[in-house]
Amino acid sequence: MNKLLRHFSYSDWQELAKGIKLPAMFVDLDQFEANVLALKKISDSTQKKLRLATKSLRVPYLIHHALKIGSSTYQGLMCFSVDEALALFGEGHKDLLVAYPTSSLDDLKKVLQIQTAGGRCVLAFDHSCHFSWAANAWSKISSSKLDICLDCDASLKIFGLHLGVRRSSILSAADFSKRLEQLSDYPNLKLTGLLHYDAQIAGLPDRADEFILIQKIKEWIRKISILSVKKERLQFQKILQDKSLTVEFINGAGTGSIDSGVHDPLSEVTAGSGLLHSHLFDKYSNCHTFAAQFFLLPITRFPSEQMVLCQSGGFISSGETDKNKSPEIHLPKNLKVISSENFGEVQTPFINNSEQKFNLGDPVICRPAKAGEVMERFNEVILVRAGKIIGQAPTYRGLGFNFF
Repeated sequence: MNKLLRHFSYSDWQELAKGIKLPAMFVDLDQFEANVLALKKISDSTQKKLRLATKSLRVPYLIHHALKIGSSTYQGLMCFSVDEALALFGEGHKDLLVAYPTSSLDDLKKVLQIQTAGGRCVLAFDHSCHFSWAANAWSKISSSKLDICLDCDASLKIFGLHLGVRRSSILSAADFSKRLEQLSDYPNLKLTGLLHYDAQIAGLPDRADEFILIQKIKEWIRKISILSVKKERLQFQKILQDKSLTVEFINGAGTGSIDSGVHDPLSEVTAGSGLLHSHLFDKYSNCHTFAAQFFLLPITRFPSEQMVLCQSGGFISSGETDKNKSPEIHLPKNLKVISSENFGEVQTPFINNSEQKFNLGDPVICRPAKAGEVMERFNEVILVRAGKIIGQAPTYRGLGFNFF
């Protein structure tokens, strides 16, 4: 029997899942570690630091394990909320970056709590209203400086289109320069870094099952965007130099763009999803990782001779709702979703167009489109090494965490 879960046969999965209450999430630690090292190798090729995106894992053990395996390359965490950062500080992590702005005084108090206890939590802002609010609120609770970074838009703006995410108000080098001038009015805010996430590269599968013309357009968008973001990063760097300003980090890229990002003027890149390699990453031409994450649903009903029905449903990933955001059936290969129901709500029907017979409780092995979000549906992950279950690790949900 091949020891990696992605090579398991259906009978191998049946044997592995015996005695396990389904639905359940499985993580192949051998493949997970190989993925950690694959991304480390890319970062090391240009001596870039790699910051771990926690939203793509949401399992404290896996976060710890990735940093351990990645050793000197993996440094620091990119969190999605201050509450999450505080919880992970409690787990022993001290280098924390919250990449999404807050407007909560309570959050600032938690940042101060981290700072007072010897950690560091950098907050991302982009608008002058962020500066005025944060400076005023922080002055009421601390005489120290608040570490912040500027989140700059990295989208491709071409032919009147905005290709990429809509997040930041810093849309150009001119905007960046203006924000630096505005920031100088607030001496208790310390600029420590820049964020420049290229979603139209990192989040664009260019080998999806689509018409060849669409694939060619996506490939073109990626190529043009790689040139565009590099130019912008060089502009930001020059503006900082002209103003005699220094920052501790310039962060960009993601799993889907790390191979180009390491050649840009960045001090660190970010990755997370690639460690578990959800099925969207099968559709990238530049992917260097493989599937380490699988969830199993139990067959509980037989509506007809050509149909089975599983307990639980949903698991649709965020973003534009298309077929690529649904889970994929990994095994058995002869099962298909019903288009009118897809992955259901609390139960999921599958069409069986083969002669294969199933028994009550047999598993259907699935892969999610995105790695982290689905962890919110499970209390723990089952850890597998060398094809054998070696333990479990609680998810955020299993630990009672509910971060926004």
